This record gives sequence, C-alpha cells and structure tokens, in this order.
Amino acid sequence: MAQELTEPLVWVEILNPYNDKEFLSDKLSIVDVKAKDRHEQLYQIEIQLTSYGHLPSRIIYNWADIYSQQLKSGQDYGQLRPTYSIWLLAENLLAEDKD
Repeated sequence: MAQELTEPLVWVEILNPYNDKEFLSDKLSIVDVKAKDRHEQLYQIEIQLTSYGHLPSRIIYNWADIYSQQLKSGQDYGQLRPTYSIWLLAENLLAEDKD
C-alpha cells in the first residue's frame, strides 16, 4: 500500500547500508543508501543499471529485510514505522510498460 509523505524531508541520517544477518546462513543484502528521517521513517534508495528476471523479487526482499529489522523481541507491531523503497532504474522493470 503506497503512503504519501506528509511533509518534505528536511533531515535524514545515513545508516549502515549492510542489512544485518541474523544467522550465518542468511543472505547478505547491501543497499546503496539507507536512511531515516526525524520521524523514524526508513528509506532505501537503489540505483540499478540493468534489469533482470529476479529484480522484482530482490526489490521486495530488500524492502522486507529493512522493514523487519525495526522490531526486537517483545516489541509491539504498532511500533513499526513506514519504510520507503525507491529504485532508480535505467530500464523498464516490466517489459510491457512502455511509458
């Protein structure tokens, strides 16, 4: 579900681009830019020069990884803050999308 920004971004903190692995066997994901604003909303910004078949899965995986890292054991789901994933693509993500 898309959510509109309620105000312009005026402050961000650049975060560690490595998404922590919980177990050694977990997949490591590294994003180009990870940041949060003064309202604790998270932002993932990626630049992708080539498109490939599994890119939609990678987009969802990286977003979910950042979103899920917000909570620690025992915390309430109501504490989750919005997480925005912004991808700048050199090619259309969907082959049928000509616009």
